[in-house]
Amino acid sequence: MPFARLPRLLDRLDPGRSQARYAAMVAAATVATYGILYLTARLLDLPLSGAVLGATVAQYLGWFITAPTLRQVLRQSIAATVVALPGLGLALWLTGAIWPSLAVTTVLTAAAFVFRAWSAGMRTVALTASYTFVFAVYLDITAQDAVWSLAAVLVGGLVATLVRFLLWRGPSPRRGDLVRAYLLNLSAFLRRAAKGAPEKAQRRLRARTTPTELRLTAAGGEDAKVAALLVRLRVHATDAALCDDPGGADLADALDGGGRAEGAAGAILHEIRALGYAEDRVRVPPAPDDSPDPPFRVRLKQAAQRAVQVALALAVALPLGYWIDADRWAWAYLAAMLVLYGTGTADDVLVKGWRRVRGTVIGGVGGLLIAGLLRGDIAVEVASIIILQFLAVYFQTFSYAWMMAASTALLALFFGVSGNPVPSVMGLRLGETLAGALVGFVVSQAVFPSRARRRSRDALDNLLTAIAAVLGRDGDGIAADNRLAKALTALQAASA
Repeated sequence: MPFARLPRLLDRLDPGRSQARYAAMVAAATVATYGILYLTARLLDLPLSGAVLGATVAQYLGWFITAPTLRQVLRQSIAATVVALPGLGLALWLTGAIWPSLAVTTVLTAAAFVFRAWSAGMRTVALTASYTFVFAVYLDITAQDAVWSLAAVLVGGLVATLVRFLLWRGPSPRRGDLVRAYLLNLSAFLRRAAKGAPEKAQRRLRARTTPTELRLTAAGGEDAKVAALLVRLRVHATDAALCDDPGGADLADALDGGGRAEGAAGAILHEIRALGYAEDRVRVPPAPDDSPDPPFRVRLKQAAQRAVQVALALAVALPLGYWIDADRWAWAYLAAMLVLYGTGTADDVLVKGWRRVRGTVIGGVGGLLIAGLLRGDIAVEVASIIILQFLAVYFQTFSYAWMMAASTALLALFFGVSGNPVPSVMGLRLGETLAGALVGFVVSQAVFPSRARRRSRDALDNLLTAIAAVLGRDGDGIAADNRLAKALTALQAASA
C-alpha cells in the first residue's frame, strides 16, 4: 500500500521530525496571533488590517529566525520586535505617500543587507523594520489606527516569542537533522543508481548544488564548512555510481549508518561525523585556527555589494510592481528581495528565481482548484489554510518550489475566504513574482556579478598556491597540509 511507505519516507526527509516541530511552531504562532487580534478587532470594531499585520510579523519571526540555541532565538525575536516599531512608525508618517514609501522601502532593505557583515542574525533582525514597513503600507494602515497597529505588532512579536519558548525542543532543524536527512537521501540515490537509475539523472545530481548545501553555505561559519564537505561527498558518491564502482553500495550502507565506507568518500563522511552533524546530539565546535572566517573588511565589502544589488533591484522592481497593480506591489518586493537573500552567485539567483516562479504557478493552479472545491465551507477553508501554512514551512528545507506552491495556495484560499476574486489575484501574484525575480536576476548579472566560473578560477588559484607551499614546505608542514585540504574542498565545492 502507498501509505505503508509514508513513515519511512518521513524518516528520510525529516529525521526526528524536527522540521515538523518547527513548522508547527510557525503555524501555531501565526494562527494564535491572528485569532487573538481577529477577535479583538471584532469585539472593539477595529480594522482587520491590524490583525493581518500582527500575524505577518509573527510569521516573519517564526520563519526567518532560526538560531541554534533558545537563548539566541529569544534574543533575536525580542530585538526584531523592537526593530519593527520604527518601521511601523515610518509607515504611519508616510501614510498616502506611495512614492516616498517605495523609496524608503528600498533604503531600509538595502541597509539591512549591510548587517550581514556582522552576522546573518543581525541581517534578519534589521530586515524586520523594512518588512513591517512594507506590509503596513501594503495594508494601507493609517495614522488613525496607530495605537491598534502598534499593539498588533507587539502582540505578534510576543506570541511568536512565547510559542518558540514553550515549544522549543533543541537545535535548529537547519543543522544536524538537515544533514542527516541529506545523508539518507544520498544513500537512497546510490541504491537507485545500483538498480539502474538513468545516467542523465546521476550527472545532473553531480553538477548541481542542492538546497541543503545552499542553506548551510548561506549560514556561514561551521555550517559552511560542512556544506563544502557535503559537496565533496556528493561528487564522490555520484562518481562511484557513474563508474559502476561496487564501493557505492558500501557507501550507501555507511550513509544509512549501517556500515563503513572506505577511501575518499569514507574519509569525508568521517569528517562530517567528527563534527557531530551525523549524530543524535548536534555539536558546533569552534573553527580551527588555520581556517578563520574572512576578515571583517572582506565581509563588509561583500555585504555592501549585495546591498547595492538589492537597492538597484528594488529601485526597478517596486515601480514595476506598482505599475502592474497598485495594490499588490509588495509581491514584487518579496520576489526581488528574496532571490537575493541567501544566494551566492548570479547562477544561484537564477535557480532560486526560477523555483520561486515555478512554485507560484503550481500553487496558483492548486489554490484555484482547492478554493473552487471548498467554496462556501468556511470551517474547512480555514483548516486548509492552517495546513498549508504548516506545509509551507515544512517544505522550505526540502524544496523551495514546493514551499512557494504551498504559500501561494494558502493565499488563494485566504483571498477566497475574504471574498476576493481568486483567479485575478493569482494572475497578479504570478505577474508580480515574475517581475521581481527577473529584475533580481538581471541586477545580479549586471552589477558586481559573482559567477560560478570566476569562483572556480579563484579556488583553483588558491589550490595551486597551497600545492606550492606543500612542495616547498614553506613554513609549518602541518599547516600547509591543512591549507591544501581546505583549498581542495573549496575547489570541489565551487566546481560541483
